[in-house]
Amino acid sequence: GVLVVGLNHGGTADGVLEVGDVVLEVCGVKVANNGTILYGGKYRTHLAALVSDHYVGDELPAEILRAGQRAQVKMKLRPSAPLISAATHDTPPAFFIYGGLVFQPLTLALVNTWKNPPPEIAYHQWGLLRTPERCETVVLTKVLSDEVNTGYNDARETVVQAVNDVPVRSLRHLVDLVEGATGTVEIRNSLGLRLVFDTREAREAQERIRQRYRLPSDRYIL
Repeated sequence: GVLVVGLNHGGTADGVLEVGDVVLEVCGVKVANNGTILYGGKYRTHLAALVSDHYVGDELPAEILRAGQRAQVKMKLRPSAPLISAATHDTPPAFFIYGGLVFQPLTLALVNTWKNPPPEIAYHQWGLLRTPERCETVVLTKVLSDEVNTGYNDARETVVQAVNDVPVRSLRHLVDLVEGATGTVEIRNSLGLRLVFDTREAREAQERIRQRYRLPSDRYIL
């Protein structure tokens, strides 16, 4: 069997399996220690091949080992809910501009704009699961130079961790945190840098920056 070391929030196993469980069988097929199965009784391949034979909404029975005891569970197959969403070709990329800082959700399309993604971007692409606390990774992709963001240019291409010490769950959450703030806004990124704005000065800079860079809008939120 295979050991469960993490669960993707909103995924098929979420709420059914627990970290520390060992998956022994799925749909009556034994799971080997390397995560493979004997598909069709003939071919050794990854467990995902068995799951792909089913449709969203199907129930997948499984046998697990939990706390030393065997148990039978059922998982309802759900649509994929990755932390990093797949590339889309029929919608513009989402973004939000504040104080000249351009924020975007990390997607495969965005990752593909880098020949060699920065280490923290690659880590979020491959090393993290979706959680209730973070359903989307937000990246500070560019800095549109203005006096309000002087000295912040080196913060581009980093992951946004928190706004005023509140962890950021998604781009929409970041917008709510920034626009709901009074006095100052402090944005902390994955390098530990803290970008501080006076909310009045940042609001005044929005139109100036939009006109200078000929931007039709300061946001597009999906």
